Amino acid sequence: MGKYRSWGHYPATQQQGEHLPLDAQAFIKKNQTSLLPFGNGRSYGDVCLNPKGKVVDSNSQDCFLSFCPESGQIECQGGVLLADVLDLVIPKGWFLAVTPGTKYVTVGGAIANDVHGKNHHNMGSFGNHLSEFKLLRSNGDILNCSDNENSDYFSATIGGLGLTGIILSAKFQLMPLSNPDIIQETIRFENLKQFFKLASKSEQSNQYTVAWVDCLATGTHTGRGLFMRGNHSTAQQKHHPQLPELFPHYLVGYSLRRTPTLHGHSSTIHNNFPTTLHPVTLRSVTLNSEESLLLQPRKNSGSSMANHKEKGRNPLEFVTLAEVDASER
Repeated sequence: MGKYRSWGHYPATQQQGEHLPLDAQAFIKKNQTSLLPFGNGRSYGDVCLNPKGKVVDSNSQDCFLSFCPESGQIECQGGVLLADVLDLVIPKGWFLAVTPGTKYVTVGGAIANDVHGKNHHNMGSFGNHLSEFKLLRSNGDILNCSDNENSDYFSATIGGLGLTGIILSAKFQLMPLSNPDIIQETIRFENLKQFFKLASKSEQSNQYTVAWVDCLATGTHTGRGLFMRGNHSTAQQKHHPQLPELFPHYLVGYSLRRTPTLHGHSSTIHNNFPTTLHPVTLRSVTLNSEESLLLQPRKNSGSSMANHKEKGRNPLEFVTLAEVDASER
């Protein structure tokens, strides 16, 4: 299997690719083969693969171009990870308006997949907070795209899976907050009817909602699962280590990255599962062994409160279902 692969390593592929050089425009003009932009390999299925051509990854395009702590407007290159955006802006009282299940995706990838978060019911998807971006087309042209300029390309690129070109840089709006931690409540529901009732009620007063459903349950327990909802803590933000300040004179070539982008960020998920084991099969095995224990009927079941930080915001980075208070186990 090649260096370039999707997150689930399925389908197996010998995908060829190369890094996008600093002079991306000249590189594209000289190119004679089919190219597809590649971010950090966190896409499902084969959407980030180009089996009949090459992928071109944006790992070297990882610089911040501007950040206004007063307005929350930030501009960066397409290869910057959302994790690095958070590291930069959280100490300044800002947060990503939309955070997907993993923060180790590039800004370009977040736009190309128009990712959503657990607050989709009130904040929409990543594209809803995008102001403008620079798009490198296959003929070498660089277009400034926004609602007012090249609007057709602007709309088509958001969720366009890289088919309109390479996102060189993007400017988007952050949301203010006093604390990045999330106070999460976990509630067990016994069937789909209870789930829909919980979801409808929770969206009115909770910024974030998500649920795990036991797809193997049958009979009266069909659709049972765990429903998680929460809001950012209103407590004063804890001290964060001092991070590099961003000044206007920083030019392209200056990177705040501390570790390599491509598969450089580790998590509790082992990333070399056999490619012959389909993700659906793997999910069923995991559910039988661990999650089903959490979903077994119990007396005096209620809800649990906890300060969930990373696991609340980025559940796909963890194998375990979700933390539940010890009294609920």
